[in-house]
Amino acid sequence: MAGDYNFTIRNFYNADAPGHPQIGDPPLDANYFNEREQLLQDMVSDITQVVAGKGTVAQKPLPTSVVVGAQYYATDLSKPIWSDGTSWRDASGTIIS
Repeated sequence: MAGDYNFTIRNFYNADAPGHPQIGDPPLDANYFNEREQLLQDMVSDITQVVAGKGTVAQKPLPTSVVVGAQYYATDLSKPIWSDGTSWRDASGTIIS
């Protein structure tokens, strides 16, 4: 489920969305709430993996410790850099070590 939010995000709070409880429906069971709680936890987990934080280049995490595409803001360079899974690169593709 993690990472596939296209339909779910749009309909998470939409009262007319399929599967959303309606007035007159039977009481909700624990699974309804557990599924939504898990969805929110997955979303937060994915977001925290994609945004690696900010700090100096020396403080950046290892590129292998974050997901490919994770962004880190290098405060000493005043620009964002991204992990390709093995290195950190700036927008021009230059490796930042």
